[in-house]
Amino acid sequence: MLENPELVTQLSGVMSEALPDGYSFDEDPAERHGSWEWIAARSGSDGIAPAVVIALTDLSGRDGSARVDVDLWAAADTDERFIRLPVRHAEFLPADEGQLLELSSEMLPEAIRAAAEIAERFSDADLNEAYARPSPITHPKTPDDGSDDLPEESPYRWSLRPLQRQILSLLEEEGELTIEELAGRLGAPLEAVRGAVEDLRWRGNVVVVGSGTAAGVRLRRSE
Repeated sequence: MLENPELVTQLSGVMSEALPDGYSFDEDPAERHGSWEWIAARSGSDGIAPAVVIALTDLSGRDGSARVDVDLWAAADTDERFIRLPVRHAEFLPADEGQLLELSSEMLPEAIRAAAEIAERFSDADLNEAYARPSPITHPKTPDDGSDDLPEESPYRWSLRPLQRQILSLLEEEGELTIEELAGRLGAPLEAVRGAVEDLRWRGNVVVVGSGTAAGVRLRRSE
């Protein structure tokens, strides 16, 4: 499906309209390891440039079934170091190219904004990887944790990542913990936990009370 250059151009237009103020695509999307990747960045303060990375991978089957995996990362870098955290993963199951564009228009704007909000919070201390290669961008790994329980006919499925499952399990045991406490208990980077909690809040899995790393997090219970 993504072998159609006109479709890729149309997807670029959908993403451009969703970019926050100050963000832009510095170059055309590039095909890397079977994925089409877009990188939107802006000039940041203190030499740190926040960015959003979007990758679409065509995993359609030979039987004619269509599937496009969508991955978004919050990123930031300087000339020497960078960080990139996964923010969203989805499986789009479009009937045709038109529905892929519709799904992208519906789902990507909020996901792009969420990734940008996380990218804006990165500080120099968060940049924990040194540039040892031309680019930190690699082929997105297909998650092995299954998908949310949505009907088979649903044209998209969001997937939980391992860190998110660990957070939900810990909250099930403890009731409520702060983001800082979650990071300590799980032995995970604070910013990674904050990003995972933000995604879970967006999904409706958790309630967040307060702000910053002292914010309390608890499971959202059905009434």
